[in-house]
This record gives sequence, C-alpha cells and structure tokens, in this order.
Amino acid sequence: MSAPLKSFFTSLVVAIPLMGFAPSLWAMPLSCHAVFAVNPLNAKMKAQVQTYLDGTIQSLEQMRGENGLVKDTISLQSENNGSLQIHSLNDSTSPTNIAIDLLIQTELISQGHNSPRDVALAKKNISRVLATLKKLQRHQSSGLFFSWYGTDQKSAVTGYNISSIDNMHLALSLWTIKETFPGTVIAQKAKALLEPMDFSMFYDEASGLIGGNFSFINQGHGGSKWVRDSYHFSNLGSEARILYSAGWALGFFKKYSGQNDFVQKAFRSLQAEVFPSQQGPILKLWDGSAFQLFFPKIFLGEEAVSPTLKKMYEASGDDMIAEGERRGLAVPAAHSPGVAGVSNGVSIYNDKAGNKNLVSSDNKDVLDAAMSEKWDDTFTPYALFMAATSNPAKFLPLFEKMQTIKSGNDSLYLPGMGWMDGLHVSGELAGQVVPAQLAVNQGMIAMSLLEMQSADGLSASARAIHHNPQVSQRLKIFYELFDQKLQ
Repeated sequence: MSAPLKSFFTSLVVAIPLMGFAPSLWAMPLSCHAVFAVNPLNAKMKAQVQTYLDGTIQSLEQMRGENGLVKDTISLQSENNGSLQIHSLNDSTSPTNIAIDLLIQTELISQGHNSPRDVALAKKNISRVLATLKKLQRHQSSGLFFSWYGTDQKSAVTGYNISSIDNMHLALSLWTIKETFPGTVIAQKAKALLEPMDFSMFYDEASGLIGGNFSFINQGHGGSKWVRDSYHFSNLGSEARILYSAGWALGFFKKYSGQNDFVQKAFRSLQAEVFPSQQGPILKLWDGSAFQLFFPKIFLGEEAVSPTLKKMYEASGDDMIAEGERRGLAVPAAHSPGVAGVSNGVSIYNDKAGNKNLVSSDNKDVLDAAMSEKWDDTFTPYALFMAATSNPAKFLPLFEKMQTIKSGNDSLYLPGMGWMDGLHVSGELAGQVVPAQLAVNQGMIAMSLLEMQSADGLSASARAIHHNPQVSQRLKIFYELFDQKLQ
C-alpha cells in the first residue's frame, strides 16, 4: 500500500462519521467510475432479457406469502394436459430472501422503462415487507434478525439462529432503500429498521475475523441462550467477504467503528487461493460454488474497484463454457447449491454442488468420497446468469438453446415462470430437470437480468454504494488490499 493511501487509511475513521453519511447522491452520474456495462444488447437480446425477467418476477410473486415475504421453496409439476401445479415446499423465509426481494423491487422502481403497473406493485411490495419487518421478533441486544420466519400473518420465528451473512444482506438492502429514495416514507422506515442493527458480536478481536453464526440452544427448564459457533469466515473465496468489505464500509460493526486497522487486521488472517484455469486465474471458492464468487459482485459491483476480480469474473464465465464443452454437457458447467430433488413434498438440498476444480484446499470435505460425488453434479441456471452479467451478449444465445431442455413433463425453462432450479448433468439422475425453485436463486436470476438491463450495469445496492463517495472510498481501500493479497 502506498504511503499516501496509508495516511488516508489511518485518518479515515475520524474523517467519516460512520452512520451519518452525506445525503444520497442519487442523481449524480457515474463519470468518476469505470464503465460497467459491456457489449450493449441488440433488440432481440433486450427482448429476451425482458421475457426472462417477467417470468422470474412472476415466479417470485407466486412465492409471496400472506405477510408479503417470499416463501423459500416451491415445486412446479407439469401435468400431461399442460397444466402446472405449484406447491410450497418451505413456507418459511430467511433475511437473505427478504433482502434480495427488496433489492429487486427497488431496481424495478429505479429503472425508468417499467410500466406504471409494475412500479406500483414494486412500491406496494416494499411497503408490505417493511411493515412486516417492523413486527418481526429480533435478537434484542444486537437488533439483528433471526434465521427463519413464517410467511403467514403470524410471521413467527421458525429458526432462532442468527446468521451474520444473512443479516448483512438485509442491512445492505435497507441501507440501499434509504439511499435510493431519500425523503420518502419508505426511506424513513428502512432507516428505522436499520438503525438498531449492530454486527459487533460477530467480530473476533484477536484475529480480526468475523464469525458466521450464533446458535440458539434450548436448555429446557434451565432456560435458553445463543452460543457463538466456533467457525469464522477466513476464506476470501466466499460470499461472506461482503461482511468485511460492505460491513466495514457501511459502519455496521459499531463497537469497532473507531478501529483504524479493521480491514488491515482482517487481511492478516484471511486466506485466498487461485486456480490457474486455461481461461485465466479464478479465485478458489470454499465449496467451489459460483454464488460464492458472484454474490458480492451483484450486491456491490466489485469489478469497479478490483481489476483482479473483474478479470476473474470473465475467466470464470469462460471456464463454465469451456468445461461444459470438454465434458460433453448440454449446458455450461455452472455449478452451485440448489434443490437437488423433491421427495414426499420435501425439497432435497445439495450444498456440495460446486465446481470441484475450484474447491478450496482448506475444505477437507472434498476428500470424502461420498461428498465428492456431489460436486459437478447439477447445472444451476442462476450460477450462469450471474456469470453472464460480465458479458451478456456472449451468454444469452446459450440460454436460448437451453430453453428446450426437458425430462418427461418437466422443462428447464417454463414460459411465464422462468427457470427451474437445476438440471442433473451426471450421476444416476443425469438428464433430469429439478422441478422446483428457490427464492434466493430466482432472486439472483432477477437481479442479474436487471443488471443487464440497467444503463450503468449496476444493481440497486451497487449503485447506491458507488454514488456515495465516503462508502465507495472505503470499498476501494478494501479491494486494493484484496488485489494485493492475490498478487
């Protein structure tokens, strides 16, 4: 790090009041930032993106519960007569599901080409979700939300654990609404919901690392308590790097807001590995899962502040195409967790579904033969959509070809309802479509498509961050350290 930057870094906490940033610069052009959008789409591709987006939004609306929150998982069974049976597989929802939904609705309002009806529905959805969030039970001392809530009118807690990454997504979405719609009622409500949230309890002072979860332990007559899980997010090849970058940039670790070396200390403990693919270096990922690379890209617009990651995004997408061709697959090798099947009305979730070549050497699960078989097993469309944001024109023709893939009555793509959660490409179920949709995966498809449509190539949260000079400056400092770590 250069001497001038070190000097700026050490004085930054004093210079910037963490939770009292200057008014939103919503109308300010991105003239001082890199150009995000690549390969402008022709008329046919624009129509293709809009068609996919309409179907994906419709599927998410099918998941919306009585209290306005989206349900986690649904199944879609196509009958011989052409009818579609939709059933809920998980009525509960998570803070990440809620966060992505809020960001989608925010961007639908922000993009000027949407119909008045769509904008009105998006405003209604945001208002309903914020009203429900206000009623939800939270962890009292931190103001953070629990892991699972019901989507009926009771909105009861259905899982009492506290996830740092889930809450970071939700906090970022509330901050984005506050920044995007200054002076409005929804901005005021979002700000009020955000203010109590404090992530300090996840921070480990000795290592500078951030923990992942507090587990709720019910001790019966002896009472109950939350116990901090032993693991920390120490691998940069994880969606959890947003905890370090956005969490610090936005001042969400309130107890440590005066700690000048917050991210410098973390980088002394954080690990990173690079896979030398033929398409270029790619960041190794904890489970080899595409979402661990691309989630922070979609949420933060990392490519604007990390030349290293920008190249890795492009290389990762190219590697998906090349690896799919090498293996003789009908689809690119885009692998990530999702619904692996449905049994007796219950979804079977596979979280060991990434690209085995990209699994971090620290993850010893890859050495387990039974687990090892799960990697590379399922193609997940949302993984490919996230990769496609780096070069939409290259990937959209691939999606057009995949629209016709079927197994029995189940189609990988359903007009009006979007993409199913997966397609088995190996193992005993090879060739079978997974007739289900996860809210988080559908949400990432929608966010990716909205990013392809946006004039600046940014999502709602990334735009809010890069329009705020103090926050974007902090983000630049983090990613300069990140790039140095990978060199």
